[in-house]
Amino acid sequence: MRWIVVLLGWVLCGSASFAHPPTEAAALLRIKPTGDVECVVVHDTIALLAGKPSDEVTDAEIESLLGQPADALRAALGALQLDLVTGTVLEADGTRLVARCTDFPSPDDLRAWQAKNAGKATPCEMALRLKVQLPTGARKLSVQLPGGLGEALLAVDRPGLERTVLPLEAGLASPGLDVSMVRASAAPPSATEAIARTVEPTPAPGDEPGFAGIMWRYALLGFHHIVPAGADHALFVLGLFLLTPSVRPLLWQVTAFTAAHSITLTLATLGLVSAPAAVVEPAIALSIAFVAIENLFERRLRPWRIAVVFVFGLVHGLGFAAGLMEIGMPIAQRASGIVGFSFGVEAGHLAVLAAAFAVLGWTRGKPWYRSRVEIPLSIGIAGIACWWGVERIFGG
Repeated sequence: MRWIVVLLGWVLCGSASFAHPPTEAAALLRIKPTGDVECVVVHDTIALLAGKPSDEVTDAEIESLLGQPADALRAALGALQLDLVTGTVLEADGTRLVARCTDFPSPDDLRAWQAKNAGKATPCEMALRLKVQLPTGARKLSVQLPGGLGEALLAVDRPGLERTVLPLEAGLASPGLDVSMVRASAAPPSATEAIARTVEPTPAPGDEPGFAGIMWRYALLGFHHIVPAGADHALFVLGLFLLTPSVRPLLWQVTAFTAAHSITLTLATLGLVSAPAAVVEPAIALSIAFVAIENLFERRLRPWRIAVVFVFGLVHGLGFAAGLMEIGMPIAQRASGIVGFSFGVEAGHLAVLAAAFAVLGWTRGKPWYRSRVEIPLSIGIAGIACWWGVERIFGG
């Protein structure tokens, strides 16, 4: 069992100090009435240069990357730019559009970021900007981001419509987005066309998701937020399991967490509550430590455990909402997005519980369960959570 504790520490201590951005990347698609389309892809430039997820890039690696000769850094950025430009695919009615890159970070941009963020292991969020022109009469537009960016959020602004936000799975194209309201034309409009533009266009038939489709996409995002991205969630649920490895009380606790998570996520998306990550993230880590330490002194479930779980859920809802609100969730999508995300979170928790039962369930009822399983693993979880707390308070 001590080797399980060592493995937990080795795997999890290196995870993100601030663990709750919704995705590794985000993209904004601006479609103008003239048919001009701008695609802005926000990404962690340094993490992509290092070939690692944002939460695994160390300060030493940042110094090494940005400390290399200017020509070498410029060449590395050029190769990255080529990969991102060729990997970003915009198609109109199944035909790929030719994109023109108008902006990408330079070595000076990266060094300016380094000077501003000295001593902080924050993501280096910078933008790739592409422009394309919709062909006349285009009905549907789809976007595929480079697979190396991982899961992403795509925001779409179209004339006359509220912003749409879609989670995109890594390397997969978006559904066809209706662009039939755009009257793209290289020549000035004729009198007939000018009159036609005053008429509300009929939406193009296609595969743009409705309520159920949006809900499903956010459910996948919520599940991914737990498995595999939610190391802190997994430790929290494992801490609950260790004290009460019985199905019914565990389901009550996990459901209480999801309900609380949904409450603050809803309030945050409505702009009614907010909290800085510098407060939320350490509070999350300390909540995990509290549960694990309590396991060392309690032998059975106490009534206050449900309250602790509920508070943890409230705080954690703020953690995700802070990242999600950076790109914006439209009013029309809030209900489907929040319901879907909450279902995904609950499914992720159940998956963690299923794994815990599969690995440790056979030890329940053994006379040595507490001394060889519950206490060693709780100590490991408490140590990891306390490390996270210190890292999130003092690590920037």
